[in-house]
Amino acid sequence: MLVSEYEKAVLSVILRNAVSRERIPQRICFELDFDKFDPKGPHGIIYRAIQNTVFDKQTPNIPTVAARLGNDIDRIGGEEYLQSLLSFLSIMGVSGSEGFETWVQVVDNAGRLRQLGLVIDSYAQMYDDFQRLVNEVKDVDEFIANVLSEINKGVGCLKSSYTHISEVGHEERLRLEKERQGLSVDLIPTGWPSLERYHIPRPSTYGVISGLSSIGKTQFALQIALGAALYLKHNNLPGCIGINELESKAWRLHRRMACCLAGVDSDELTSSTLSKDTFKRYLDTFDIIDELPIYFDDNPSMNSTKLVWNATAMHLEHGPRILGIADYIELFADE
Repeated sequence: MLVSEYEKAVLSVILRNAVSRERIPQRICFELDFDKFDPKGPHGIIYRAIQNTVFDKQTPNIPTVAARLGNDIDRIGGEEYLQSLLSFLSIMGVSGSEGFETWVQVVDNAGRLRQLGLVIDSYAQMYDDFQRLVNEVKDVDEFIANVLSEINKGVGCLKSSYTHISEVGHEERLRLEKERQGLSVDLIPTGWPSLERYHIPRPSTYGVISGLSSIGKTQFALQIALGAALYLKHNNLPGCIGINELESKAWRLHRRMACCLAGVDSDELTSSTLSKDTFKRYLDTFDIIDELPIYFDDNPSMNSTKLVWNATAMHLEHGPRILGIADYIELFADE
């Protein structure tokens, strides 16, 4: 895409996620400066209006941004152009906000490189008359330091990771409200009391099941997934189970889940030695499994970066409870 299209993508994802449980507009506006947008285009004007709206703790939707633009709204193509930004992601064939951090990074990079070009051009003019430059520069160290300072100004991306305490208080209020509504928990029930006693698995944590080959690691993880999915389904709670299968095809995991629920030996199923009643009991579990919030990705080229984006997209789409299972982690395509 062109840089201008990345700018449109960033604006589009903000306007489409004006009220987001992930606070996407706030995350973007506090990290991306409006001067990183092309100064010759309308997107910087729109983004500055969005930033001011967010900084005033207002919702950055079409009406509030249009009001914030004021007389500048004609310069950016009117409210019709703002409305067109809402559909830009759909035109790109993108659903949700998947990939927005990459788009923000491209816009930021373009702005920094643009600033670098301006600095280089200004100093290049000095070097056109090199002899004069040598005679005028009395302190070379100071001159070079000034050059580096100019380059770093607007080019560097040093940002503090500190957050004002008021933001933490705001998040805590939201968290408490979600807990009162049953939308947030510290423990994801899986049907394994011995696990839940140790608060396993917990949200926003990372766990590894390790052991020798063929001792039941995958089956154990699938039973955890089944228990969590049944809990979400039976209690009508938002959330899902995401499984990345890198060892075999997803249908094999479906078979193992069905065998688990039906109490069927998978070897007997493979050898076709099940009785008619047992086979029917096995097939009946399909209706149960098909209604569970379980999603598979058996793409063999999966890597950790793709996994993070997939998990983020699932979180945005399905809600706060996401249990991710990656099988088999050492088969990731990256280091």
